[in-house]
Amino acid sequence: ESFTSGLMLTDTRNGVCRASVTAAFFRIVATTSLLILPFSVFTSPFIQTINVNPTHFNNSNEPTNINDFKLLAYRRQPILLRNLSLIQQWRALNWSISRIEKYLPVVPVYEQHQSNEFITFHDSKPLEGQLSTAKWSDFNLKQNRTMYSLFAKQSMSCVPYFWDFSRKHSCSIPNRDAWYYFSSRTELLGDFWPDLQDDINTSAFQITNTGIQSNVWIGNAGLVTHTHYDASWNFFVQLHGIKEFALISSQTSLPLYPCLHPHIGHTPLSLLESKKQNLFRSVLEDNIVVHIARLHPGDVLIIPPMWFHHVTTLSNSISLNTWTDAPEYTTIHHIYRIPLPFESTWSSKRLLHTALKFLANLCEQLVVKLPSIRCGKKLISQRYDHLFSMDAFRHFSDTEVHAVLALCSSSLSLAIDSEYISSRSRFFLEAFLSLHLDALEIMFHNFIEHVLLTVTSPDSVALVVRHCAHHIEPV
Repeated sequence: ESFTSGLMLTDTRNGVCRASVTAAFFRIVATTSLLILPFSVFTSPFIQTINVNPTHFNNSNEPTNINDFKLLAYRRQPILLRNLSLIQQWRALNWSISRIEKYLPVVPVYEQHQSNEFITFHDSKPLEGQLSTAKWSDFNLKQNRTMYSLFAKQSMSCVPYFWDFSRKHSCSIPNRDAWYYFSSRTELLGDFWPDLQDDINTSAFQITNTGIQSNVWIGNAGLVTHTHYDASWNFFVQLHGIKEFALISSQTSLPLYPCLHPHIGHTPLSLLESKKQNLFRSVLEDNIVVHIARLHPGDVLIIPPMWFHHVTTLSNSISLNTWTDAPEYTTIHHIYRIPLPFESTWSSKRLLHTALKFLANLCEQLVVKLPSIRCGKKLISQRYDHLFSMDAFRHFSDTEVHAVLALCSSSLSLAIDSEYISSRSRFFLEAFLSLHLDALEIMFHNFIEHVLLTVTSPDSVALVVRHCAHHIEPV
């Protein structure tokens, strides 16, 4: 899950612009059940729903420390763990509403009135000023509410998932005047709740040394967290109530918001809404595999880095998670620190032409190593076409459009010599090839946006991507 808020989270771990498994060591035995559901009677794609069945433990060879959890995490598959003695020892499993209210009687919560689906809107992203209507206050309204207001006696008995119309219309979502969601870093609650850390022990989840952050999540039955990815490992512990996760590999082609957009890391396609599916048909794969994991109190779900996840709160819920940086998170920061092979004294046209040639050269070298990688044209169709189709950006004048079209001449005649570009791109190539395949294409597309912003401006970068990024393809 991923939100930001004043006293609350400030890092959503989704990649800056800059199924149960078999584990012999732990003697984990897992099975999956497969159900194929049609997108509609006449059209594709098809949705394969795979249940992530829980792995049960009896105190024999179960994961208990950092190395054990690291072995599981590096399998890069969703893993649902049940009856871990590590978690059964947590006093947090016995938290009551009255105990939480004792320390947190009034809390700042996200509040929504029109929808039960929450999506993160980051402040100060380059494209924020270019949006036609969406603004920060639409998504980040916070109100002080009592803890008891988050636990109205309402629940829902099913999950309105995806394009499965039979399940979609059988769900009963509670009627509310407002939806509330509270989240906070545990470290920020210490002044209010002095013995909070005594109730939990997340040290075994800290499988890397950077990006360690634990958070508490408290919300109403019926809340939905919009589909997104995080560039970190996520160890998610359910303490009270029931949540259901839908997880999709990052190698699945889904429409995305640009990394320069305030909704970075999210898909614009609501998995609860079927009306807009035709808009994204060109981006969606013909066969989408969705892993479904239902968490009960005491369960631990390991979510791999970059995997899309969509979360439905089936009953009033208290959860805790720990993020820790995946290698791709630190690698992309390293990539952004490598100097770009451009000179500030060049003309704007030479800068853009050279940047496009540089990115095309890097794309070509990546495709030689990994033929499945797609570059500029996919970036346009996956991240920008839908925003222009929905008039999500401000109106761009004919003068602005013609100016960009004039910059993107077919020959890129002002680009600096390609041998120079090729020699400088090897440092970037080595870093990108070190990324896990789950992250490589998304991170490369983020990098393309980052580079094009560097040589243009926030006012023009959306037009430049849409009309010029088609040059970023293998020769």
